[in-house]
Amino acid sequence: MTRIILILLLLPFLVGCSSSDPTASSKTVKVEGLTKREAFEKYSDGFSIQKLPNWEFHSFHGMLNYTPKRLMEVGREYIYNGVTVTKQKIKDEVLADIVNDYIYERKKSEFDEITVLKKVKEPTKYGESIVLIYTNKINYTEFKAIKQFYVYNGILYKVAYTAKSIFFDFFVNDAIHMMKTFTITEE
Repeated sequence: MTRIILILLLLPFLVGCSSSDPTASSKTVKVEGLTKREAFEKYSDGFSIQKLPNWEFHSFHGMLNYTPKRLMEVGREYIYNGVTVTKQKIKDEVLADIVNDYIYERKKSEFDEITVLKKVKEPTKYGESIVLIYTNKINYTEFKAIKQFYVYNGILYKVAYTAKSIFFDFFVNDAIHMMKTFTITEE
């Protein structure tokens, strides 16, 4: 009897301890013709970010995405709420100009109203980064975002947490924690 009670007490702990593999899933999912693992390797090439256990990796629009597991099965919310990382090669562009161009392009869009709440320079081990905190409205839906821009060795990295305003505060602490783990792995 005590064994059964012990097993029942340990069951939530044992079930909660899962692989740290960000692509681990009970489903075999093909994304853009790739398995989940292949998509993860493709979209995280050159950098890493530590996923929290209550978040799940997926790929959308050819970028690395992590979404809270609670939202993965809620309609299309996994698309609109999460931490994303992108990178692109750039020429001799200045970080401040890149960020200002980003804001300008978003402000002139007829489908995307953006209001920058804060723009902060943040020192990192990769040099200076710029963090934007903003709200925007896309097709009458309001979003909040934190986006950090890095330029390192001729590559622009964007690490962001974007969510519908109604979900933003629920997941922002987890998102910031994950964003702080961002590491460039290629030199």
